[in-house]
Amino acid sequence: LASDTYKTIEESVKAIQGKKGMRVGKVFGGDADSEDVVISEVESGEDLIEILNRYADSGKKYDGVEIEDRVIGIEMGCAAYYSRGRRTGPIELNFQHKEIAAGWPGATRGLGALCGESGTAAVYVGESNVFYKKTLAMFDDHLKAIEFTGEMDIGCMVNDDGEILPLEFTPGRPGYPDSFLRRSLAATSQMAFFY
Repeated sequence: LASDTYKTIEESVKAIQGKKGMRVGKVFGGDADSEDVVISEVESGEDLIEILNRYADSGKKYDGVEIEDRVIGIEMGCAAYYSRGRRTGPIELNFQHKEIAAGWPGATRGLGALCGESGTAAVYVGESNVFYKKTLAMFDDHLKAIEFTGEMDIGCMVNDDGEILPLEFTPGRPGYPDSFLRRSLAATSQMAFFY
């Protein structure tokens, strides 16, 4: 997905004004939190601009603003742990719901404001899983070559046509809340697994 990073809210607002289409805005660093994400609902981006200007007026510190093209679909991730480049443990697929309520069949989004987390569903799959093959498996050779150790999670949007559009990589640290979900799914304690 197209994504640009700007040092200031003013720069990001100019970029939004210069381009049609719905966007996602993420303020990051400083006082910013994971809830400081705005998903535009209008083509002009006026709603996103208004919220970004309110953030600027709040006096909160931040390091920058990321502006992405918005895709209608579901947020889905694939994660696994690696030890010196070798995948250890199961492959996890996760489905994230970030609005207050998950929504209804056919809705483009859930109900209410973004709250960071209203429920993530997770399932373990095998190496033959198609989503795994089209995401995380594509990086297995690279992770092995650099002897990566830790968790690697690839967050994506999946649209109605089945296109998988990567959004972000989260390397090295256990994800939230999936690390808590794994406690219920695992046969061993997390302490024993990390050991």
